[in-house]
Amino acid sequence: MDLESVLVTGANRGIGLELVRQLVHSAAPPRFIFATHRTADCQQELEEIAKGAPDGVKLILVQMDVTSSSDISAARAKVEETLGEGLGLQLLVNNAGILLIQRRFPSTTEDNLKEQFATNTVAPVMIFKEMYPLLQKAAARRGERCLSVNRAAVLNISSFAGSIDKAWLPPRSWLASVGYRTSKAALNMSMRLISATVRDSGVLVVNMCPGWVKTTLGGEEIADLEPEESVKDILRTLPTLGDAHQGAFIDRHGKEIPF
Repeated sequence: MDLESVLVTGANRGIGLELVRQLVHSAAPPRFIFATHRTADCQQELEEIAKGAPDGVKLILVQMDVTSSSDISAARAKVEETLGEGLGLQLLVNNAGILLIQRRFPSTTEDNLKEQFATNTVAPVMIFKEMYPLLQKAAARRGERCLSVNRAAVLNISSFAGSIDKAWLPPRSWLASVGYRTSKAALNMSMRLISATVRDSGVLVVNMCPGWVKTTLGGEEIADLEPEESVKDILRTLPTLGDAHQGAFIDRHGKEIPF
């Protein structure tokens, strides 16, 4: 990939952390990698990656609660200040997400639903909205007509669990994930609609399931995929995405998942 600037949310652990690690040490790393973390006490591993970054690669840590509008605005200002007038933001990875205690209906609570929707659905949309002018700048700077990650793109880390078409597939324990699954389904639809709006500005928008990954969210004991493997596949697939994938919901190999 020919990337100069990337912003990864939820980068202090799991998929986000591994994505930052592999980008920093890739054959052609971006010049600027912005890695967000929620609190100052959870950035130690990011700091270690930053220390080992090759010359010419800047890993910039950004403290941001993705549900805070003021934090999102401050993050945008930091990105803009760092990149300067000439550069826009080429790739936004909306990775931050939560999976709370699973409550099967009718035990589902209002707070459980609201908190998961705030992080998994509302936050990615608001972050996209805030960063959109920077993405537009990157797209215009490239001067290309086709959509691609090398021009400007938003990658939303979604989940197979958000597929309405596959809602009743086993295991039955998934039926308890009302808040998480509906928030991911809503993310998919939100970005599908937005993708149609921003197409003419040259910004590619894709929703991707990374697989069932061994993370705090995915379940380190029961998931079947290491973060390293998932991220390798994601980074292999990203350069292959284009106009035909605008608004798509795909797996980490680029295969379409039914909505």
